[in-house]
Amino acid sequence: INEISEEYGFSIMEVNADLDHIHIMIDCKPQH
Repeated sequence: INEISEEYGFSIMEVNADLDHIHIMIDCKPQH
């Protein structure tokens, strides 16, 4: 995930894992 965030120019603010899914909060600039 860190490699992808660096490649696309966003930062990962928080990651929460549950038994069957994860939540990822990111910080990014609008693309349009």
